[in-house]
Amino acid sequence: MRLVSTGPFLAGILLLVTSFAATPVRAAKDDAPPQKPTVSERSIASQAMDELLKVVISIMNDPGMGEAEKKQKAMTFVRNFRYGADNQGYFWITDNTGLMLVNPFNSELEGKNQLELKDINDKRFIAEALQVARDKGEGVVDYLWPRPGLETPVLTVALIRLFKEWNWIIGTGSYPETIEAYEEPTIPRFFTPLSPPPLLPERPASPV
Repeated sequence: MRLVSTGPFLAGILLLVTSFAATPVRAAKDDAPPQKPTVSERSIASQAMDELLKVVISIMNDPGMGEAEKKQKAMTFVRNFRYGADNQGYFWITDNTGLMLVNPFNSELEGKNQLELKDINDKRFIAEALQVARDKGEGVVDYLWPRPGLETPVLTVALIRLFKEWNWIIGTGSYPETIEAYEEPTIPRFFTPLSPPPLLPERPASPV
């Protein structure tokens, strides 16, 4: 009986199967949309703080107003300032005793001392924020509090800066998760609406 070598035949089949299997994998990779870069909310909050303070400083240096008028104008600006992908980022102000001067989402807190305000773990985060401002001039404080429009407390990291010219502590809350980076422009947009946002009495008001 004559034997026929199967080596070339099997090698051809193997090559064909390999090429067929590899083709859809390569196509799927080519067709996949590019991944967007991410940027931390804390980074955006820091940029927003810089932008906000530029305006506050320009108001403070305006020679055409008295100090009381300057402070009132600056507080109005801070109360209306928003930032972030969903325009939910906002700022609050206390003085160096814990007196709430600006809270965009609950004006009832304004004019009241918030040193004893606690999160669900009984953390006095306003008092801690003031201590950070006194000791370092700026820093972060973490606590648990609902995001705007929500009820469930989440880990929040407040970015704190001391504005020593007026003894103000200015802060804003950010969150540890990341959000999609902006495509155009690459620097986050900030805006100040002409009128204050509506109050949200259905959720706990967060000063930070």
